[in-house]
Amino acid sequence: MKFNFYYFNLKKMNMKKFYFVLTGFILSINILNAQDFSFDFGAGAIYPVFSELPFDYKAKIGPQAFVRAWYNINDDLSIGIEANYLKIDHNNESDAYLKSSYLGLPILIKRTFLSQIYVSAGIGYAGWVSFSDRPIKQIKGGINIPADDSDITGFIYLPAILGYHITDGIFIEARSLWGLSKMSKTYEYTVSPVGLGIGFRL
Repeated sequence: MKFNFYYFNLKKMNMKKFYFVLTGFILSINILNAQDFSFDFGAGAIYPVFSELPFDYKAKIGPQAFVRAWYNINDDLSIGIEANYLKIDHNNESDAYLKSSYLGLPILIKRTFLSQIYVSAGIGYAGWVSFSDRPIKQIKGGINIPADDSDITGFIYLPAILGYHITDGIFIEARSLWGLSKMSKTYEYTVSPVGLGIGFRL
């Protein structure tokens, strides 16, 4: 019987690759467990505080939702990233409105006190993902807010969060997002939403 050395070597090499991948997978799981990651999921409401709005526009309460990933350095200190959905609306008494949705992506540092209270701060950028509007031109003598794609812009903000763990998995929190850059290319106004939320931690 003729022995196929090529097939034997190939099979042996594939087995080595398999054991190498399996060993790397097991080690990566152990590393992730050792590094102690945790994840937050939550939702709530926000109220956009504007610096100045044209045409008597007023802010409206809107929804928010967030997902966060934390790397826990120790029991009291963590660093993390967040994806935060924000609905920022404003309208006036003449039923003109501008409704916009943003996705915020901040980097955060969190400090926990007394195992239940935590504060977090960082810096982020909110990019707009959708908008709808009813312009004011029919009402104010042909004047129109240029609320098209080229006018709406993302903005840089500083998030600050104060939270409380009701249980090991459930928490409530208040947040403020201090806008550093304007959200319109035409008008000189910024937005600094404040909000309340509830969530759970894995």
